[in-house]
Amino acid sequence: MLLIISCSPDSDNDITQPEIVSPDQYNSDVVVSWFNLIKVLTTETAGYTPPVAARAFGYTGIALYESIQVGSTDKLSLTGRINDLNLETTIEEGLEYHWPTVANTTMAIMTKFFYSNASLVNYSRILELETEFNNQYSNDIAEDVINRSITFANDLTEQIILWSTTDGGYAAQFNN
Repeated sequence: MLLIISCSPDSDNDITQPEIVSPDQYNSDVVVSWFNLIKVLTTETAGYTPPVAARAFGYTGIALYESIQVGSTDKLSLTGRINDLNLETTIEEGLEYHWPTVANTTMAIMTKFFYSNASLVNYSRILELETEFNNQYSNDIAEDVINRSITFANDLTEQIILWSTTDGGYAAQFNN
C-alpha cells in the first residue's frame, strides 16, 4: 500500500514546466549585430542602391518582427495587414523557444538571401556571425529548444522569402 501511495500524483511532487521566457526579456545583441553587418554589406555589395537596400531592410525587418512577435502576448502579426502577407506562424503552446536563436536564424537566412552576391569575404562574415551566436547559445540552452527555435525560424523565413518574390523587385540587386 505504501508503494502505491508513493507513486500516486501529488501536487508537491509535480514536475515543473520550464519557465516560458518572452522575447522582450532578452537583450538586443543579436539584432544590433546583424543590422550592423547588414549596413556594411549594403555599402560593399554591388547593386545596392537605396531602393534595393530599402527592400532588403524592409523584408528583413518584417521577418524579424514576425519571428519574434509570436512569442509576445502584446504583439500582433502583420498577416492580413500588409498586401498579400499570409503567414502561417504558430509555436507549440507550453514549449520553450529561445528567442535569440530564433532571431539569429531569421537574420542569417534573410541576410544570406538578400546578400548572396556579397564578396567572399563579406559572405564569410555572414556565416561567422551566425556561427558565433549559435556557438554562444549551444552550451547553455537545451538542444531540443535550440532545434525547435531554428525550425520555427526556418519555416517562417521560407514564407517571407517566397512572399518577397512576388513584389516585382525580386533579385533587383542583380539587375540594377
